[in-house]
Amino acid sequence: MLNPPRPVITWKEIIDYSILGEFDLLRQSRADIRTEDWAKPAYREATVKYFKLCRVCKEVTRVEVEVRRLRTAIHNEEREVDAAVERLIIVDPHLGLELKRQHRQRRAINMLHIHRLNKIEASVGYGGLKGIGIRWTSDVTPTADSTPHDIQTQVCQSQCNGT
Repeated sequence: MLNPPRPVITWKEIIDYSILGEFDLLRQSRADIRTEDWAKPAYREATVKYFKLCRVCKEVTRVEVEVRRLRTAIHNEEREVDAAVERLIIVDPHLGLELKRQHRQRRAINMLHIHRLNKIEASVGYGGLKGIGIRWTSDVTPTADSTPHDIQTQVCQSQCNGT
């Protein structure tokens, strides 16, 4: 018997650590954990898969948000560069044409990104908002259309939160 006695480890505490496989403290516990359900390999594997599934739901939601952000950023950049070129051609034609020439490669790369974004948005199961968004600035008030909420997020949250 240890003096002072070690505290009993609860299931919640173990979940909080999330690294059960590398947890040396369990070997030093005075309670026989081998009989606990959470100590059995099948239960541990199911728990790991459950948390990975919850993480996948969050990652899918993140990708759906980032797809729209990237498309919006590319769109805004193209507009800004085109406007800068137009202004520069009036003030300094050589500089304006050089900026236009320098931006051609980036524009080509952006078109590849747009092509890939189109494929992602067209894929089965894509639940994010499609198309170009609105850049949020201090003078723009977000609307319901500019907030990326979708059914996938709600389903994942209900599955992973147990509601």
